Amino acid sequence: MAKVQTSAAQGLFIAALIYSAWLSHLVYWLAADLRSMPWPRIVLALLVQTWLYVGLFITAHDAMHQGIAPGRRRINLWVGRIAVLSYALFSFDKLLRRHGLHHSFPAGDRDPDFHDGVHTG
Repeated sequence: MAKVQTSAAQGLFIAALIYSAWLSHLVYWLAADLRSMPWPRIVLALLVQTWLYVGLFITAHDAMHQGIAPGRRRINLWVGRIAVLSYALFSFDKLLRRHGLHHSFPAGDRDPDFHDGVHTG
């Protein structure tokens, strides 16, 4: 399968599109009078907002791998910081360091994303 090369402009456009959709959808529904809405519409809105949150996660992950704006480290850092802060109120810089450990030591004791089901700390 051929690797697709993304330009900085394409990556930034897609990241901005995802962020704008997430933010506008969130603001709209936070201001909406939910008591007057039919419940299927509210459920659909929750599903859409969840999907947009996943989009922010993917944007942050792509930024960790320098995929938003290839060769533009500072841009990737800022896009990742904005995405992670928006969807999780986490530190992108701390996540980035931990993500590096995850790739260095996958599925092992030093992988911060791995849990063997036994250890507690």
